[in-house]
Amino acid sequence: MHSQDRRAAHEGQRQGAHGVRAGVDQTAQGRPHRRRLLLRRRQQPRARRPAAARAARRAARDQPTRQRQREGDPQVNDRTENDAVIQVAQEAARAAAGATPLDIGTVYMVPTADGPRLLDLDTTEHRQRLAAPRRKTGRTVVEDVGSFLAYFRKHADADTETYVNVHARAITAVLNAPTADAPRWGDHRLILQLCTTDAWDAWAGNDRRWLPQREFTDFLEEHLSDIREPAAAELLEIATTFHAKTTVKFASATRLASGDANLVWEETTDASAGAKGNLKVPTEFKIAVKCLELPVAEGEDPVVYGLGARFRYRIERGELRVMYLLDDPAAVLRDAVLAVVGQVEKAAEITILRGMPA
Repeated sequence: MHSQDRRAAHEGQRQGAHGVRAGVDQTAQGRPHRRRLLLRRRQQPRARRPAAARAARRAARDQPTRQRQREGDPQVNDRTENDAVIQVAQEAARAAAGATPLDIGTVYMVPTADGPRLLDLDTTEHRQRLAAPRRKTGRTVVEDVGSFLAYFRKHADADTETYVNVHARAITAVLNAPTADAPRWGDHRLILQLCTTDAWDAWAGNDRRWLPQREFTDFLEEHLSDIREPAAAELLEIATTFHAKTTVKFASATRLASGDANLVWEETTDASAGAKGNLKVPTEFKIAVKCLELPVAEGEDPVVYGLGARFRYRIERGELRVMYLLDDPAAVLRDAVLAVVGQVEKAAEITILRGMPA
């Protein structure tokens, strides 16, 4: 009995040294029974090694394998080659399984590890890979009525809208304009850009400019075919032999209260032309100019527009200067543009709106 108690005491001391606490319980025979209770210890988190230390540990761990590879260990080399073959086969299988055609012109949402990412296939670079564009777009500019009508009849439909900007001398057809029930893109356009002639640009460019006599004479000589009244040769001679003389005549003198004299004078400029001074200098002349650069049909005369021009001259620092003023050239050019508008409306059987499209 004593030996059993000594063994139990020795066992309790040994278990207590290992973190076990003895408890007393009663057995069925009424004798005390010891039960063990585990003591919980709070575990401290393991400190993470620095990145350099982790890399060194991996290198030390893999060093034997690399050493065996260098020494030609067949088991290691076979495994490396097998792994490479398996990897190539897996990549080929993934490529074959993942070859999915994408619809150009569509935007996709692709899930990634960093979140969804947009894949835009509706760019100019992607659209150029299509066999043909999905719809008609573009801006075509022509310079004569015949070209405008040819393109218009090929691409226009019942909902095409046509506008004219008289100031810009441009007729614009929106070939895919919105319909009455549905919107359309409106990005397929045809423009008839009317250009002015060199003759019109020259006359309009010198309008209301004071020119030296020699420069004015050279200008008339280059555009004699545009002069209608007086005769071109006569107007050129007038410009060439033009003379002007200014005389000053004192009319009166008034004595002011301060004792100063206030002089009143009259200034008269006499003009004459011709070798003998027997040509009358006109106050106005008339021209006829082709305004727009449009082709002329065979057997027809070009469309020209008449303009009046008022003649002015003056002596400035002893030099004669000449100027002409065209009578409302903007109205003449507007009439020329509207004449083309009427021609297009009649040929295409459409109504052209005044203004500019959106």
